[in-house]
Amino acid sequence: MPSGNGGVKTAIDTNVVVRFLVRDDERQASIARTIFTQDRVVLVASVILEVEWVLRAGFGYDAGMLDTAFSTLLGLPNVEIVGEGELILALDGLRNGMDFADAFHLAHSSEADEFVTFRRDFARRTSKTPDAVPVRLL
Repeated sequence: MPSGNGGVKTAIDTNVVVRFLVRDDERQASIARTIFTQDRVVLVASVILEVEWVLRAGFGYDAGMLDTAFSTLLGLPNVEIVGEGELILALDGLRNGMDFADAFHLAHSSEADEFVTFRRDFARRTSKTPDAVPVRLL
């Protein structure tokens, strides 16, 4: 993997990911592109979840745009996503009509026997995600 910092893995903050994807500030976007192309980047789950929220709430991204953005990150050769399998499962949920955060929480619950909720819409939408832990409506 190419690395501009001697092989050190660099964990990055939400704002760096957003600048890379949205390019709303050209100076910061340029710096973010350099990091994503020259460093070994590590993306942690909390950053992924916050990126989704910022893109959706702050920039009006819909499900298709979110799918494209995260697929872009998944396709970068020098980016390691901690919990990549969970992100892929969450994207499957998103593609099947689930809220990303709900799908993300469910994907990260694989060690549990079930996931419980008071939200009927959440429980109903999980039926399209057969690989996920079963959801029980309370």
